[in-house]
Amino acid sequence: MTSAAAGFGGHPLVSALAAVDGILDGVSGTSLWSLSDDQVASLTAEAARVQARWAAVRLALVAEADSRGLAGRVGAASTQVWLRGVTRCAPGAAKAQVTLARSLWRGLDLTREA
Repeated sequence: MTSAAAGFGGHPLVSALAAVDGILDGVSGTSLWSLSDDQVASLTAEAARVQARWAAVRLALVAEADSRGLAGRVGAASTQVWLRGVTRCAPGAAKAQVTLARSLWRGLDLTREA
């Protein structure tokens, strides 16, 4: 893993992210022509499932940063501004992610578990 998080070992999420990053390095750029149609369909569905699970992890991190007031501690005007800075996402995307993270982690337990 090449990110700054690599220096914060100990938490299982750090190891998981490093493992995922390494695995993606290993498959990035591989040719897909040898996959059957069924494999393409199945892998597309599986990739979407894994992406949704990873999105839940990312939203949990955004919610944690928000609940800690991390943005203010690092000089950002809001969690949205902080998220834009650390992820280089568009303002609208940052707003949507923060809004969703707040919704999921402040009382919508059933939605989060779905």
